[in-house]
Amino acid sequence: SACASSSSSSSPSQGSGVFSAPGPNAAPADPNAAPRAPAPGTPPATALATEQRFLEDWFRGTPVVIAAQPPMTLQLDVPLANSFDAGKADIKPALNAVLDRVAQSLLRQSAARINVNAPADASGNAALAQSRAQRVREALGSKGIAATRVALTESAPRAGGPLQLRLTIPGAGTPPIARGKTG
Repeated sequence: SACASSSSSSSPSQGSGVFSAPGPNAAPADPNAAPRAPAPGTPPATALATEQRFLEDWFRGTPVVIAAQPPMTLQLDVPLANSFDAGKADIKPALNAVLDRVAQSLLRQSAARINVNAPADASGNAALAQSRAQRVREALGSKGIAATRVALTESAPRAGGPLQLRLTIPGAGTPPIARGKTG
């Protein structure tokens, strides 16, 4: 499998196999570029949109799917084949590259939290799914994210589905408060 590259680089363009450069019609993303910091007092909804743009730019041309889940969540789906080997909970290099960028988002957005919903293999092994989710929490911890910011889904595991990472910025569903004179 191209995903099981021997490279341990976290840069998509440097050998993870799955995260190669975008196609010829896609605008190249600078993997080291951070989104512009929102101005002080920027509403959380704008912070969520900023993170969505950053993540979409980074993962353009990869199998990672990013979708807004109103009112205040972004969901990243990472295919199981790119996340874990069958029957194992060890994180593949491609997933580690994804977690590097997710950790950057969490570090920029101090109020943000993440929920990890790890899949089981086709057998539906709940213990394996829980072990995979715990490994993701540990990996984020090694990147500077406190375990209290990483929730693990307790529901029945989805056999063979993608790893789901749900980034939530509290207050992102609240409309901004109008400032200034009224009436």
